This record gives sequence, C-alpha cells and structure tokens, in this order.
Amino acid sequence: LRKILLLSTLVFRGDYQIAASHGMTDQDVPKLVKKNSFVWRHDIFCVQCKKAYLYTSRAQYKEKYKFRNQVCAACIEAERRDINEKNKSLISEMRRNAQEESVELANRDLTSKIYLLSTIKALADKKNTTIEPLRSHPACTLSPDPDYDKRILNHLINKHILLFSFDTRLEVIENYANDHFSVDIDACEFEITYDHKEISDLIHILLNNETISNLKHLKEFIDICKDIQLSESLAFLKNSLEAHQLPLVAGITIRLVLCKCLEDFSVAQVYNFIYQGVKDSAAYYMRSSIEKRQAANSAIRYITRNMEKALAYKLHVKPFHRIYSLPQSSLSHLIFDIMLDSKDGGFERPLHELLDFS
Repeated sequence: LRKILLLSTLVFRGDYQIAASHGMTDQDVPKLVKKNSFVWRHDIFCVQCKKAYLYTSRAQYKEKYKFRNQVCAACIEAERRDINEKNKSLISEMRRNAQEESVELANRDLTSKIYLLSTIKALADKKNTTIEPLRSHPACTLSPDPDYDKRILNHLINKHILLFSFDTRLEVIENYANDHFSVDIDACEFEITYDHKEISDLIHILLNNETISNLKHLKEFIDICKDIQLSESLAFLKNSLEAHQLPLVAGITIRLVLCKCLEDFSVAQVYNFIYQGVKDSAAYYMRSSIEKRQAANSAIRYITRNMEKALAYKLHVKPFHRIYSLPQSSLSHLIFDIMLDSKDGGFERPLHELLDFS
C-alpha cells in the first residue's frame, strides 16, 4: 500500500525516476497507479450530485479545471434515463388516447382516407403495418413538398389514424417546461390503427367508378387536387431560385399568382412561366444595384406578366417535363393516375380538363 501511495504521489507530480528502484519501467507506473489509486480536489465537483471528480492519471489531473461547474457522467446518464422514461410514458399516453377515440375507417372524411392510402403507398414497410420515418425516404416520396408531408402526417396523427410506434427513437421528443413537448415528425415510426381488411375495403369502395365520378364535384376533393398542383409549382419555383442563388419568395402573393396560373394552365406550363420569370429576375439582379431579395420578389411580377400575355394573345405555352429532383409523389399518383385515370395528368393537364373529361 505504501509503495502504491508513493508511486501515485510521484506520478501526479510527474516524477517517474523512482520506477527503476522498484523494478518497474516508466510505462508500468501509470498503469499501476490508474488501477489502484486516484486523487480529487474539494473545490471541483459535479454541480448536481456534489460529488468530487476522481482523477486516475496525470493527464486527467492536468485538465482538472475543465471539470469545474460541470455535470458528471453518472448524473448525465441518470437524466437521460429519466427523459427516456418520460418519453415512453408520453408515447403510451398518446396511443391510449388515440385508441379510446377510434372511428370506423369507412366513416372517416375523404381527406383522411386519401392521406392514409398515400402514406401507406409511400412510407409503409413490406408488411404494410408500420409507417417508416419520413426522413428515411427521398424528397417527394409522399407529397411534392416537405411542409405538405408534415401536414399529412399531423392530420393522420390528430385524427388518431396513425399511432406513434414504440420503436420510435425516444430522442425525437423534446421536453420543455410545464409539461410541454415537441415531436420531430420526420424521424418517427407509426403504426396504422386499421387492419388489412379495413384498408382493402376502403380501396375497393374509394376507387370504384361510381365513387370517383361523384368525387369530381366535391369541394374537398378539388381542394386536394389544387393543393398538389400548387405545391408542385412552389417546389419548382424554389428549385429555380436556388439555381440562380436567389432567396425563396414566400408569402400569400406568390401563392395567389400561381393559383391564378393554374386556373387555365397545367403545372407543366406553369413551370415555363416560372422558369422564364426567374430567369428575368436573375438578369434584373445582374444589371441593377439591388439586393437579391428584391430580385427574387420581382419573379412574381414576371410570372404574372408571362401568364397575362399568354392569355391575352392565346399563345401556345410549351409544357416542361418533370425534373429529376422533383418526381411525382405518392399523393399525386393516387389522385391523378389512379383515381382520375390520367397518367401524371395533374402535371400534364389543367385541372378543369381532368375534372370535366377524365
């Protein structure tokens, strides 16, 4: 014991000369000390449990002051376990509340039915029982826009159609004061509250010719079609602005302008208006002493001008093709290809044509 105490004192002082007198190499001394001794300071301790930090090597001791006013590893681990238990309880409570308020799938609103089938097609595992994390799939898998993706998932969660899976990583839940919390929807796994038979029955009823014929006149269905086309147009606008290193144009004005375009033109043709409008905005920025934000906002004016000119002179507007980074989404495929029986019709044709003649 005396030998170890002596060696420990010398090691923490940085003196290894005594090693040879005890038949040891310089490398053996630190190993012996680390295994059998430690030192501490009364003024450096964990701010939570108040226990002093223990140093088992000279290297640790030299950096002792970095541990001042810190939380020790044991307390951090205990806090992590507490948070995980709390998050497990939150998931259990959300699942319990959802199961208590269950509604037959046949009695759900049209939006919920369409969103569910699109989500299953886009994100379900091979057994169609688990909805995989949105983050693990490429962009445009579910809908044309990331915000639209979250809107769909939140709708299904709030309607208690999707349940948070116990396999969801607990780190996706962020706890705040007063029992408030937020959930990173992109990273969550979900379970579907309905079985295969109920979903199969829904597909059979929703996709028969009589049902679809009636749907074309429903405002709820038409609004979903418009949302898809608007989201696809906004996504291309964002892509075009980024290509010219211009900031995103946000706000209600650009949405109203694109909605006006989509009343008479297809998304493929609106792509043309956007491409030319953003190109003109970039040229405006290059020849004028203006900020990029102002140049980007001018795209609204150019897009409007292109649309009005096409309408006034009855010009043929050349349709664009989809670009690689913005493929057709599951939601668009369900609505336009399957329900309206038009191959990517929501992109290639104006909505009024699809609803009148499909």
